Amino acid sequence: AFTVGLRNMRPDVILCDELSFKEEAFAALSAALSGVAVIVSAHAKDLKDLSKKHQLKDILEAEILKKAVIIGENYSVKICDL
Repeated sequence: AFTVGLRNMRPDVILCDELSFKEEAFAALSAALSGVAVIVSAHAKDLKDLSKKHQLKDILEAEILKKAVIIGENYSVKICDL
């Protein structure tokens, strides 16, 4: 969907709920590197847990994500710089 959307719609922003596979993260990385703002979600307890997710390794190492929003117990929200 990323590739088709980028090619046919030329979006300014892409939102993706739950990057579960390495291919999805690679598509998000490719979109970001082509100038599209990318907002993604992934389940993790905290930043340490997020960094352990194998499917997110490339996108985290590319340092294109600027912020992480951690939604904790009782829906507490913490915004972290990456």
